[in-house]
Amino acid sequence: LRSDSLLRFIAFGAVWQFAANCFGAFYPVFLFKELNFSAFEVGILATVSSLGGALSMPAWGRLVDRHGSRPVMAFSLIAWQLQNFLWCFLEPHSRPLVYALCAWGGLASVGAIASAGFVLGQFVMLLRLIPVEAKGLAIGLNLAVTSLLAAIAPVLGGYALAWALNRW
Repeated sequence: LRSDSLLRFIAFGAVWQFAANCFGAFYPVFLFKELNFSAFEVGILATVSSLGGALSMPAWGRLVDRHGSRPVMAFSLIAWQLQNFLWCFLEPHSRPLVYALCAWGGLASVGAIASAGFVLGQFVMLLRLIPVEAKGLAIGLNLAVTSLLAAIAPVLGGYALAWALNRW
């Protein structure tokens, strides 16, 4: 608790997890209801997302080693979030684009190519900020705080969506 930089990092991670998970849980609902995907197809998309993230990790690791966590996180975050804009234009006939979007940006909270760079950068940064004498405690505190906000986020996002859909 004496490490201000670690506490700021945990606060950033908690806010990020909340923001990422507030509406992220509703991507599959959109795929089911609006784009008529089957449960099997959504499972394939989740697999594509996970494979994209796993296969890209070595490249992201080399970039973090060469350029540091912050620049890699900034680049991957911009690349990740810019592709989210394309979700606004999806229609039932644009299925191939959905696969590309899930490989690049992920499906909800399932990692993919761009999100893997951000997550890896966060983890490396966390390891550098942790006081040596409190490694286990610091990682546990980070996981507890960020996981709590990540768990609350879809509930509040669902309430916000229900409220908005009932009014518009």
